[in-house]
Amino acid sequence: MDGNILILDYSEFEREKIKFLLKLIGSFNIIEIPSINQYYTLMDSIDDISLIIMDLAFPDEAQGFEILGLLRKSCKDIPVIIATRSEKLEYRDQAAKIGVYDYIIKPYNSSRMENSIRSVIKVENRFYYDTKGIDEIIMSFDYYIEKQFHMADAIKQPLSIIFISSLEEGTGSSSNDSSFPERKERACSTAVNTVRPMLSATDTMVLNKNGDILVVLPLTDLAYAKLCKEKVVENITADLEKVGERYADYFRTIQVTYPDEGKDFQTLMKCAFSKIADKELYSKAAIITQGTRSYANKLYSKYSRWF
Repeated sequence: MDGNILILDYSEFEREKIKFLLKLIGSFNIIEIPSINQYYTLMDSIDDISLIIMDLAFPDEAQGFEILGLLRKSCKDIPVIIATRSEKLEYRDQAAKIGVYDYIIKPYNSSRMENSIRSVIKVENRFYYDTKGIDEIIMSFDYYIEKQFHMADAIKQPLSIIFISSLEEGTGSSSNDSSFPERKERACSTAVNTVRPMLSATDTMVLNKNGDILVVLPLTDLAYAKLCKEKVVENITADLEKVGERYADYFRTIQVTYPDEGKDFQTLMKCAFSKIADKELYSKAAIITQGTRSYANKLYSKYSRWF
């Protein structure tokens, strides 16, 4: 056993995500604390902690700092990683004064947390690890989606993808329309800006060079994914109508769910294409091509700023 690691977070999904990463790194005894009441009940009986990972909002920032202060008194030399949605500079500064090892903003790339944990382990073993470039680490889309499927399988929970596929020039009402490329670009931008604020902390959105938008929804079953898709279509339609455009002229949208409709990303995307009836979409490909995925890899880090 590589040590005891304490996780303080109200979100079961966030705890499972961290536990999954820890399994990749080593063999740890993981102690989960999902509520402040359980913290006060268990803390006196917990010792030999190697690392603490906590959400600053536990349950809010004020109490989070109170808990952090208590942890610092009883576990003075134990490294603490904060994972939180709180981006305020004053919180960062206060956490730094208390001696927090790292401050990570949710939602984060899995590699961001993984590298931080690995650096702590190396620090504790008296090795030096240069963390200056951690914020610049880029997770490829393939790596991200593979981890999401692994985690969904590990915790036996569904995962859904909303696929917003953009139409090609010359389709339907766009035939012989020289302004279509420019209008399509504006429509895609509108769609992206519409979807962005709809995402929860655990959702992910990427865009490829064709204008297709993929929204990954962890812990989401088929029924709820369908409701999400309908809301996405409704909102994009309303925003396009404000500028005199029609949703049907630019997009077709469908949802697919793991494991009901596929056990991996490519199978789900093939299912998505087969669900969309337009012949124009069938001409694209049966699955997302390597070229498209390579482009998605490059754009993932750019669009990760949205979520």
